[in-house]
Amino acid sequence: MKKLIPEDLVFLGLKSPDKAGVINELAGRLSAAGKIHDRAEAAAAVMERENKLSTGVKLGVAFPHGELPGNAGNFDPVVACVGVSDNPVDFDSPDGEPCRIFVLSLCDPARKGDYLKLISEISLLLRDEGVRKAILRAKTPADVSSVLSIP
Repeated sequence: MKKLIPEDLVFLGLKSPDKAGVINELAGRLSAAGKIHDRAEAAAAVMERENKLSTGVKLGVAFPHGELPGNAGNFDPVVACVGVSDNPVDFDSPDGEPCRIFVLSLCDPARKGDYLKLISEISLLLRDEGVRKAILRAKTPADVSSVLSIP
């Protein structure tokens, strides 16, 4: 099994009540995990993208993302994490439903292909209602990481 998101990049119990807060909270957790060096720069890149078009997709899921050249953020070419909120957050989704599952990602523009492959795989999994319910019921990051695995 290939874990798309390792358990050290799964963050349960998000507390932020709004879109900007969720993005800042996840960027902060990525920074604390040593995956990015500049939380503010990463959050700004994601918010810049978010201000163009909401990344709330449907079914309580959002894919906030942004681009940073690898040398600007000093991170892996593609960094992604999953956050699960205790409470629904308005993310301007087309279905009007708030979100509780967030897949935040940052990529070096030169590695967009790797990013698109990862997000495509996660997106396919999250279309399944059983997968979404399992993530929302998860008690540990390992539970979520296991659900987000492919053979």
